[in-house]
Amino acid sequence: VPGNTSVAAALANARAIEFAIQAAAAKGEAALVPRGLSFDLLPVFVGGVRGAWLHLEGNLSAHANISDWGGSKKTKSPSLITFLACEGVTLTANASSPATIVGNGYDWWWARLLDDLSFAPDLVYVENSTDVLIDGVRTENSPRFNFYLLEVRRVEVRFVTVWTDLEGQRQSLEAAGHWDAVGRLPTFPLNTDGIDVCGQDVWVHDVEITNWDDALCVKPCR
Repeated sequence: VPGNTSVAAALANARAIEFAIQAAAAKGEAALVPRGLSFDLLPVFVGGVRGAWLHLEGNLSAHANISDWGGSKKTKSPSLITFLACEGVTLTANASSPATIVGNGYDWWWARLLDDLSFAPDLVYVENSTDVLIDGVRTENSPRFNFYLLEVRRVEVRFVTVWTDLEGQRQSLEAAGHWDAVGRLPTFPLNTDGIDVCGQDVWVHDVEITNWDDALCVKPCR
């Protein structure tokens, strides 16, 4: 349901993407987000799929009303797009004119600054999966981590752009008293990390990351 920001549309879009990825994987093909369209989205979950491939030509936008996500102050909301226990995860866009995953993070950041929430969702979360390729994708204003890759093997992340509205974050941080005017740096991390990864055989290259937090963070594995 493009161009519709209702809860019903966001849920319908999420289920449609899940179904499309599973159906395309059975044929060895990619699920396609059509060019020139934007789809409002609540969390997408893809689990146990072999050859899960989502190709973006249109945009995906995280549903902006955080009360519709179902989290709580002490419970982390699910990521916008989750791949769990998959063999072969591919997330692609055309690098020359990349489609965008828009996080709409402003309300999440403000809720964290006001201590209304302890956690916020990541944009793309991949766990316990192998043979992962993320290529040409752009993300903007993630509520939390842009890409969180946990317990993964054989991974390549390339030609990815992560962009965070630094001025928008500065204004929020300053208003909440979490800005060092002398050092011109935040005193409270909003954790909008670019790429956080824990795994083996991981190659990250040709990426551009703009944020106040970690650009690339290598985490310990279990």
